[in-house]
Amino acid sequence: MPIAKLTVSNRFFLAQYVKPLIEALPGLIVRHLGLPGTKAELVVGDVECEIIRAQSLGYWGVTTSVQEVDFKIVIEANDYRERRDILEVGTKRIEEALRQFIPADATAYIWVRLMEGFYMPIQCGQRPLL
Repeated sequence: MPIAKLTVSNRFFLAQYVKPLIEALPGLIVRHLGLPGTKAELVVGDVECEIIRAQSLGYWGVTTSVQEVDFKIVIEANDYRERRDILEVGTKRIEEALRQFIPADATAYIWVRLMEGFYMPIQCGQRPLL
């Protein structure tokens, strides 16, 4: 279950910028990092998106980030050999597709990290998560 963490600066933390990115990211991740018929196979419902607003802490001009970038997109996915083989090409294709959503006067990056992990929903009371 990949997770896409989108950190957006105050300047661009508006629905017109954030909503299209969040809507596009799962499909792009499935298309460019998923491999049908392997452990790396993905469907859109497998991808979790998290939105983080980078903002000033209100003192000394310090922000929540040392590197002031308007759009930071970090994708974490399970490390499978098949996915490792397409990591650079898949990341480049996602970056190319995301350009249409990033304003020309903004700064941005994408970082795809492969790692070992295991997803398990927490069963609370009578209501399962999924």
